[in-house]
Amino acid sequence: MTSALTDAAASRPASGPARPRILPQQPGHGEPLGSTSAEASATASAEARGHIGQLTGIRTVAAVWVLLFHFRHHLTAQVPFFWSMLPWVNVGYLGVDLFFLLSGYILTYTHIERMTPWSPQAAGAFLWLRLARIWPVLVVMLLAFGTYNAAWMIGSHEAAHDRSLDPARLLAHLTLVHAWGSTGLDWNGVDWSLSAEWLAYLGFAVTAGALARLRRRVTSRALVACASAAIMPVVLTGLALEDGTNLMLAADGLRPGMVPVRVLSEFTCGALVAILVLRRLPAARLPHVLRPVPVALAILVAIWLIGAFDPLRRPFLDRTWLVDGHPMLGSTETVLVVPLLALLIAGLASADRDPITRLLASRPMVWGGRVSFALYMCHLLCLDVLERVLPRLPEGRPRALALALGLGSSVLLAFLLYRYVEEPCRKAMRSMLPASMRQPRDAETVSAPPSVG
Repeated sequence: MTSALTDAAASRPASGPARPRILPQQPGHGEPLGSTSAEASATASAEARGHIGQLTGIRTVAAVWVLLFHFRHHLTAQVPFFWSMLPWVNVGYLGVDLFFLLSGYILTYTHIERMTPWSPQAAGAFLWLRLARIWPVLVVMLLAFGTYNAAWMIGSHEAAHDRSLDPARLLAHLTLVHAWGSTGLDWNGVDWSLSAEWLAYLGFAVTAGALARLRRRVTSRALVACASAAIMPVVLTGLALEDGTNLMLAADGLRPGMVPVRVLSEFTCGALVAILVLRRLPAARLPHVLRPVPVALAILVAIWLIGAFDPLRRPFLDRTWLVDGHPMLGSTETVLVVPLLALLIAGLASADRDPITRLLASRPMVWGGRVSFALYMCHLLCLDVLERVLPRLPEGRPRALALALGLGSSVLLAFLLYRYVEEPCRKAMRSMLPASMRQPRDAETVSAPPSVG
């Protein structure tokens, strides 16, 4: 973070302040909670902000970052010159951190005025809408992984799948508490981040009123200081970990306490950045150094420099993972770029004419952002199938084709999940709320987390 954010206000032409790129807003359903004119005005203001396309598009980047991270050893073996991307792909787990920051930002940006003044009804509606966004796909993928693991266990008698069929753990997954204190990854190995997000949602539902008061009463410099302080726990904790721990792993599974630290630190930082943007940046001319292109370049350069000149080489469990002589372990010190990811989100929301903003707001990127949650949730299943098929194939083109099929299947399955599970179930669960408690559809569009890792 930097105090330059607070000094960015400048005079605008008579035509008015620059505004983030806004895609056409879809009509809401029902009236906002409450009946006071002040609240109605706040809600109208929130609705006017609409759907920020570039913040949907950046989800494509985050989801693909994670996908490449999980497939990287196969891509390195089968795709010429893919090794040149490893400095960035090896830290693809940072896509999770980008999603946590983005989730805090978007939920605050779209909901803080609708949840002011705070009420149990508003908090309950918020949580139900969040559940409608993530739970249906979670359940379908748990069923898919359960069926898949049971079939393999019956056919091969592999004991490794026993934990992935544990009914007690299934209940923990269904109630979204499985990563709060767990030390293992089971069933769907990536849905730990949904459990983390649910913890953040619960916290937001309780503290939305306090965040609204911060917006009114705290100076912009104080908000920058608070956002910087909020992100420090994950940065300092990450610096203490070994390379290849993905900011969460211990010798026997998940590092105790790391999941709550990671999500709450980053979600809170994203929320505070949103308050700062709502207060200052829509009417401010961003300094060039804080615009998306310079910040994105700084992130890429920092990741490369840290990977190339890491002064503290500490391989996780003293293991060196090489594929064709290329290291597969990311330097844990790259956690230092997480604050820059928060700065990138702020810049994307505030600099509508930046080239990166325009790219992320394009139709293909927005489409990718919409299916990114489903892609995140299903790609490990496709990867597991691929890893069982590859050893049976000869080297060369057959394995390369199998890899391409695995990646393509991930995208296809993601689209099917989005089209026939995620969207229909979200609409059905949303319709269960009384009309007065439904929030405009647009408020939910960019805040669903493919929270990844």
